[in-house]
Amino acid sequence: MSMFAERVRASLVFFWAIAFIGAIVWPLSIDAAQATDMPPPPSITAFSELFRDANIHFAGLGHALMRAPAQAKQLWTDFAEYTISREGITTIAYTLIVVMIATGLEWLFWTYAGSARRAIDAAQIHSRQEGFRMAFRRLTLLMCGFTLFALSILGSMGFFVWPEKGEHTVLALILLIVFVRLVWILADSMLAPGRARHRLLDVSLSTSQVWVTAIVCLAFLASVAVVVVPLIEAVGAADVAQTLRIVVATLSAGLTLVTIVRPWKTGKRPDANKWARPPMLPLTFLRTTIVLSIYGLWLFCGTVPAILAIIFLLAFATQRRLRSVVVFLCTDESYARTCLPEKPPETELAVKLPVSLMSSIILMLARYTVVIVAIAGALMVLNVPILETATTSTPLRLLIGHLLGLAGLALVAHIAWLAVRLPIDLRLRDLVENADPLHGLGSNARLVTLLPLIRSAFGLTLLLLFAILALWSLNVDIAPLLAGAGVFGLALGFGAQALVRDVISGIFYLADDVLRVGEYIEGGGDTRGTVERITLRTVALRHHNGPLYFVPFGILGCVKNNSRDWAIDKFNIPLPVSVDSELVRKVIKKVGEQMLNDPDIGPGIVEPLKTRVHSIEPGIKIFRCKFRCAPGNQFDIRMQAYKRIEVALKAAGIPFAAGTQVLMAHEHPPKPAA
Repeated sequence: MSMFAERVRASLVFFWAIAFIGAIVWPLSIDAAQATDMPPPPSITAFSELFRDANIHFAGLGHALMRAPAQAKQLWTDFAEYTISREGITTIAYTLIVVMIATGLEWLFWTYAGSARRAIDAAQIHSRQEGFRMAFRRLTLLMCGFTLFALSILGSMGFFVWPEKGEHTVLALILLIVFVRLVWILADSMLAPGRARHRLLDVSLSTSQVWVTAIVCLAFLASVAVVVVPLIEAVGAADVAQTLRIVVATLSAGLTLVTIVRPWKTGKRPDANKWARPPMLPLTFLRTTIVLSIYGLWLFCGTVPAILAIIFLLAFATQRRLRSVVVFLCTDESYARTCLPEKPPETELAVKLPVSLMSSIILMLARYTVVIVAIAGALMVLNVPILETATTSTPLRLLIGHLLGLAGLALVAHIAWLAVRLPIDLRLRDLVENADPLHGLGSNARLVTLLPLIRSAFGLTLLLLFAILALWSLNVDIAPLLAGAGVFGLALGFGAQALVRDVISGIFYLADDVLRVGEYIEGGGDTRGTVERITLRTVALRHHNGPLYFVPFGILGCVKNNSRDWAIDKFNIPLPVSVDSELVRKVIKKVGEQMLNDPDIGPGIVEPLKTRVHSIEPGIKIFRCKFRCAPGNQFDIRMQAYKRIEVALKAAGIPFAAGTQVLMAHEHPPKPAA
């Protein structure tokens, strides 16, 4: 048994144990409370009422199911009698005439517009934008035909005098047909099964077919619940209507479950590399649990809580998919793979693609729209009088007005932030990607240093302005707050002098262009390293041994910048005293010319390698070698110089100094005796 199965089993055992203990203890506690006349706590009372209402609702569903067959039989008998009556025959005849008129007009439209639709389907598409244009042209043709059908069928109904009982039934059926056709056209245009080049969403062929079928079926079931069920209730068959609600809800839940678990039935296995960290629960199990929970919520608590839960889940799922949809619509990166119908698109790759300023603004507006639509739908489900609230001066209307003002202010602030952040991020990415491997960022290092600081400063300023304007929009007097902020800032300046010193010192360091990101500097004391990050108060230095130092600007002191413009490197070569100095100079000069012409290290050399006699010591002649190069490259160039000088001197027959001194002692003859 896997670890996940063991956890699920343990959780179920724990749950049923708690339920069993509660079932035993709950009646005993109620009896004890009744015996002692002790009122139960408010929370227990609220839960008791909730469970009582759920029990009543569930019991009502059961009674409706038991009484429904008799009512359905009576309803069918009444319907059969109506169809053979004069009013029924008139209703059927008028209905056939209306349908024939609408169908004939739409057929006439497609007689002339069918060639344009076929041309759109057969067009060769080479870019995403061209595919979108063709898709919208096709959608326009379909909507024109649908609009002609809907207007003709509704308009032709006005030419006939309908029987009183049949008019509402026919109108309900026509509205059901019109709504299902509209949903079908929109789903077919967005998902485009069989037409990958016209697809407006990043889905595969098999997924698009399944989702179009599921969406149309769910739209039909929803229209039955909204249109047909109230019509059945109006004729006095309430139990049949309630049973039809149960059937619609059950079929909707089952269809949703079948759509969710379909990849497992087709043998499709999840990719092991799809997530950097595997999810805690399988997505299919989680989705199934959510669907069953909403179905159970409808069974026990009614329609309103279930619809609110559905609205919340749809808004959440849409928010999660919006970024990939916007990237798919605004880029051509996934066009090639979308045109391959059997290959599922890699949505995760599309999410990682960089987006432009316009696509970011579109994404943000789409997110705000989803939230507003979800809130409006929830208010409509709760029967909140939106229009009446908007025209009165109630506290609810004032609250909604303030919230809308804050939302608009947040929208403007977000657009301003995106307008500044995205160009800076794109510019930084281009600078880093196009940096010279030998010379580094070069003159662009100052931009890499200042742009993140400008972004952070703008974000902080924008946040402060948003807070002030938000308080002002809520009718809060901000003058005392500004005065208090001034006094607080003055006190903070006196109390945090080191902080103020660091910030001001950092401003002057950056204004004087003393250091940049990527440069190797040495400060006062023992601080040295490569600049990795700069904030308003500190600079992060990476030491060559690995540690990262955060140095406040106030104690940085005198800065020695080893990465600016160029660097000179010098090293000594010990040779024997007897070597020809001119020959050594020519050999090393030739080595310097070869290094300058080398395509790997030559671009990093400013002045070639050269040498001269530096000093003469007992038994050793010291030659000082020198070259000028780009900062940071002197270590690699020096290593290459050592290798090439060794080979060149060996080829010229010049050895290195042995490093030993030879002392020669002369023996004097003994002096003659006096």
